[in-house]
Amino acid sequence: MKKKIKSQKAKFNLDKIGKMSTEIKYIIDQGEIKFLSKNHLNIENHIEFAKVFQVSSKKIKKIKNLYFDLEKNIGDTNFLISNVKVNNLEKKELQNETFQVKNIQNLRSHIRQIIN
Repeated sequence: MKKKIKSQKAKFNLDKIGKMSTEIKYIIDQGEIKFLSKNHLNIENHIEFAKVFQVSSKKIKKIKNLYFDLEKNIGDTNFLISNVKVNNLEKKELQNETFQVKNIQNLRSHIRQIIN
């Protein structure tokens, strides 16, 4: 049985990269508490984004917006990223893909895959 705990919206200023709008909620699913969020990252500084995530600044230059969902079981270290859209365009290969993130290097690898 799923129960919704709380839902709220938040805005974050990601130092030197841009702004992120997030809709956050928690649910209880089969006794597990899950953190879920729908995110929109507005990239304002492509060079800084490229540095932080170790991607080619030429490839990120045309990207202004990243949309993605994040899911994490409370207590787990890994999280899932899904429903990724670049500039609000649906890439068929990203639509149904779920990326499991274990650490920052793993996240960087997935971001390179998304941007390519």
